[in-house]
Amino acid sequence: SNNVAFVRARWLQTAPPAGPLRSTCYAHTQQLARQNTLVIHLPLAVLRHELPTLFAERWRRGYDLVAVCWADPHLRDARWLRYGVLAAPIFYAQNLALDWRRMSIGTSRFGWSSSKRLAAIGLAALIRLIDLAGIVRALILGPARRWSAYGTAADRDNLGPTSAGRRLENPPNRA
Repeated sequence: SNNVAFVRARWLQTAPPAGPLRSTCYAHTQQLARQNTLVIHLPLAVLRHELPTLFAERWRRGYDLVAVCWADPHLRDARWLRYGVLAAPIFYAQNLALDWRRMSIGTSRFGWSSSKRLAAIGLAALIRLIDLAGIVRALILGPARRWSAYGTAADRDNLGPTSAGRRLENPPNRA
């Protein structure tokens, strides 16, 4: 789990849940927190991810907005799943609202003028249209059997050693 530390024995007692996400670390952390396990934010606990293209990352993030609700039905947003594809604008609008809030914070923190904030929220709304496509895909097709960071269902068993669905030049030694 990114930026989170646990007592190892406790972490091993509660295995990370299986799910449709590329990583179930968030659901696992929530599961442990519900069991009153001490969860510590540790900025030094980092994980390096390979960066996909903007389109692939936004597409996957749109999918993940829905997939996290499948992985953790206790989340507030999970109730929207009952609306099927009609929930897509709700997921989209919620994230635009969060973007607006972040932009409001940025106005004072970064010295943005109102026009810069409006331009930023307009750009965020445009970029989040890619998220919306991933949201719609998830709501229509359901969980991918395996999801790569590049936005396609990938059968990694047939690819051999991979990173985000791509073959590695020098795969790590897996003993």
